[in-house]
Parts: sequence; C-alpha cells; structure tokens
Amino acid sequence: KKVGRLADALLMMNGGAGPDIMALVEVESLRCLEVLQEKLNEKLAANGFADRKYENILFRGDNTGRRFAPGIITRLPVIADKTKKLGGRGNGRILRGHITVNDHELIVIAAHFTSRVTDTDGKRRMSYANDC
Repeated sequence: KKVGRLADALLMMNGGAGPDIMALVEVESLRCLEVLQEKLNEKLAANGFADRKYENILFRGDNTGRRFAPGIITRLPVIADKTKKLGGRGNGRILRGHITVNDHELIVIAAHFTSRVTDTDGKRRMSYANDC
C-alpha cells in the first residue's frame, strides 16, 4: 500500500509519466528500489506510458545497519560500473551515479545530509557538502 501511494505521488509529475531521474534517500535495500520500480512500471503501463518504463537502478547499501542509503531510479541509460559512494566515512550517505543523456554523461549525486536540528554547528553538513 505504501509503495503504491509513493508511486502515485511520483507519477503525478511530468504529465503522468513521472520524473526521468529519481534520487531517493533512506532506502532500506536494493529490493525496496526494485519493488518501487516494479510498481511504477505497472502503473505506467496501466496509464498508457509503457514506453516510459524505469529500466535502471543505481544503489550501494550502507554499512551502518541503519538502512538510510541513497539510491537512483531512472528510465535513462546508466554507466552502472561507475556508481560509487562518496566520502571517507563509509556511512553510505552520498551516492554518485552516471547517467547518459543525449550522448552526454550526467553525474547525479544523491545525498542524505544530517538534519540541522542534530548538526547544530553545521560541521557534519559541511563535510557532506565538501564530499559532494
């Protein structure tokens, strides 16, 4: 039910076809992205957009046990072997993906910054920005 609602909200964009590229955070696992991709494609087909299906997922899980990794879902071609986590902390908060758009390489960064509420001096957020 939750995935269906998320898919409905995402498909409200771009004339009902959804965004070409989605950068998502707090992703529990690769399987979560796969389930969302499947639901999006099912709804696209039902709404006459079968030719706009999402074909690619870029993901590297976190190693903290907290399950808040970023991920990317796109209908555009990707260069999957260039997918990489950024930063030296190894916490999985920043993902760099490479997507091909009009024969050009587009680098997309999906980053999950610490809240300003808990990072009161801004140092952690600035370290993430520097990693990006």
